[in-house]
Amino acid sequence: MATVYIQRRKVEKGRKYQIQYKDPTTGKTKYYNTYRKKKEADQAAHYLRMLIDSGRVNEVRKRTR
Repeated sequence: MATVYIQRRKVEKGRKYQIQYKDPTTGKTKYYNTYRKKKEADQAAHYLRMLIDSGRVNEVRKRTR
């Protein structure tokens, strides 16, 4: 089971949502991406969980904008 965290961050212009996950091979928490909208963060977290649960850990990389 994948462990994916969505952390709410307060910034000058409102809020941002940072996604982190626990790497199943090393056990360390890694950064994935940051989003302005909660809905976008939820969608990305769901996609990340799907990748990790299906065993495609190599495809999980830090996403760029």
